[in-house]
Amino acid sequence: MKPSMFNIAQLYNDNILLYNTYSTSLVEIELAIYNRIFIDGNYSDHKDEINALFELGFLVENDCDELSEQELLRKTVIENNSDKIANIIIAPTMECNAHCYYCFEKGLRKGIMTRETADCLIQYLFEHWNHDELGITWFGWEPLIATEIIDYIVDGLIKRGINFSSKITTNGSLLTESVIEKIKSKWNVEKIQITVDSIGEDYNKIKNYSDLENPFEIVMQNIELALLNDLQIKVRINFDPEKKQTVVNTFNYLKDKFKTYDNLSIYFAPIDEDS
Repeated sequence: MKPSMFNIAQLYNDNILLYNTYSTSLVEIELAIYNRIFIDGNYSDHKDEINALFELGFLVENDCDELSEQELLRKTVIENNSDKIANIIIAPTMECNAHCYYCFEKGLRKGIMTRETADCLIQYLFEHWNHDELGITWFGWEPLIATEIIDYIVDGLIKRGINFSSKITTNGSLLTESVIEKIKSKWNVEKIQITVDSIGEDYNKIKNYSDLENPFEIVMQNIELALLNDLQIKVRINFDPEKKQTVVNTFNYLKDKFKTYDNLSIYFAPIDEDS
């Protein structure tokens, strides 16, 4: 085992912030543990930390040629961006039940995709997909508002023999048992990204849902329901860089609430302007 050549270490509050530019993983680690593992090369102690660092890409096998792996990834990306479609983002709707103040789609034309548009999309994908596996990201404002049109598109893809997997970006408020059943049995969903900006009433104010009571509690219940169904959940915490304590509190809350699940990951995304 050896340290990854893509590691960047920065002293932070007497600990080390460790970032890997290849895996994009970021961790905070005690200085003494960092020195023992990465400076002294001692891999016999701190087994749990070492296993986690290996999974996140900070440690690699001795025979790992990271430059060759990077080159292979580069070639794969280039090949997947040929005239054949390997990945596509589909917005089945531009409607949303939340009204986040920072939403970049504010003011855009709303509505749900028509079946005529869906038919054109299905035909286009049939003619242009890479005949290996099509990766779909269901996006929009809130794609789970349009489950019927997602069903329609999925049925069309299956009918035409298009092999696909999918991901969903959602606020999580509509992630009900019936939707989870579709996700598991029909939509071939590998991962769900859910945005959680804060906790409690602060979350409710930011999201400003138009039709939900106690939305924060509903979203937390829905996340747990999805985790119990063995779905991979990735929580994105949007935050104002000048309000660091909010993101710390949100992270700690989620980490504590869902600490028994290993199918949850969390990452952070800064908001540029309050306006």
